[in-house]
Amino acid sequence: MSQKKIEKSENEEPQTTQETKPITNNNIKFTSLVKINLILFIFVGLFISGFIYFLLLNTNVRELEKRVIISENDFANLKTTLNQLKETNNKANLEKETLSNNGNQEDLLIPQFQISDPTKFLSFDKLIGFKEEKVAVDGFIDYIYNKTKYENVGDVEPPLGILLYGCPGTGKTTLARAVAKETKLPFFEISSSMFSQKYRGIAPQMVKDLFATAREVAEQKGGAIIFLDECETIFVNINNLEANSEVANVVNAFKTEMTSINNNPNKPVFVIAATNHIDQLEEAIKSRFTYNIEVKPFARQERQEFLEFMINRRRNPYSDEAKNYLFKVINVALDDYQGENSFLKSNRTLENILKTAINVFCKNREIMEPKTSENSTKSKLREQIEKSDLKTAYSMVVSKDTTILDKIENSTNK
Repeated sequence: MSQKKIEKSENEEPQTTQETKPITNNNIKFTSLVKINLILFIFVGLFISGFIYFLLLNTNVRELEKRVIISENDFANLKTTLNQLKETNNKANLEKETLSNNGNQEDLLIPQFQISDPTKFLSFDKLIGFKEEKVAVDGFIDYIYNKTKYENVGDVEPPLGILLYGCPGTGKTTLARAVAKETKLPFFEISSSMFSQKYRGIAPQMVKDLFATAREVAEQKGGAIIFLDECETIFVNINNLEANSEVANVVNAFKTEMTSINNNPNKPVFVIAATNHIDQLEEAIKSRFTYNIEVKPFARQERQEFLEFMINRRRNPYSDEAKNYLFKVINVALDDYQGENSFLKSNRTLENILKTAINVFCKNREIMEPKTSENSTKSKLREQIEKSDLKTAYSMVVSKDTTILDKIENSTNK
């Protein structure tokens, strides 16, 4: 029996071995299949992802190509815009650098250029004197009013501007304003000292800004006038300066802007400049002005007309004797001043005589009357300016030596 059990055991052992073996092989096959499927899934996923990425990339490239295609006009506009941005950026950097060096924005003093009010200007028909000067500027005014006369006759250069020169006080500014009123063009009245800036680079930029503003207004109004008073402060001879000095840069900026290709001949920007020292101006800048006109002191008759006009305008109370003394004595005495003393018979001198005369009159207006008793005093006020007030004013404004007045008065009374 035990033998049978042993045999049975021996028979059962191989049977057990045969049943375990197939299970192990199936597990291996299943595991391998899972790995293969997983690898295949990953590969397919990567392929699909790559394909989708390729499609997206290709779409973006085509869209980018469409946007990159720009017409020539668009490119030109883009280039212009970039240049404007560059100029603005340079200006901003200049101001930033200036601020960093100084730390005070008020010291920059970069103004906004304003158009003057023409209602305050005298028109040509109300302008006393300037007979020769009016004739000289007539060609300038005719071009502005009658541009069609200058068309279809070959090359005709539009006038660039007028340079007014002469001794101080002769009315150069008044004449320039009258030209502006006569032409009805916008008038930018600029003090040349404005371009004497503390920091380097600001003044030349101001010149560019001035002309840019004037051109913009000229496009709207058909033209514009820039008036530079006392221009000798900025139009100095650059031969006496360092090549890269700030003043030289300002002079060169004006020369460039006055003949710039940006100027529209149909809607021009004219420059009128006034100076008391034409001999100090840079020759190249003088040649930029079409008209060089000397504004001379008035002749005797013109001076009398001017004095009459100013007396009526100021409404000061002159006696008839005082007026006669002013016109026939003081006015005649001014003829003797010539050459470098010509300014003593200028309009400004005439105005100063009248201003001083009224001050002298007011100061000495009170007259003490004789006493009626020891403790009583009376006084009264003079009503009119007398010749003594004018004689004192002459001595204060023109010359302390008044003997010439006495000689003329004596000769007149004979």
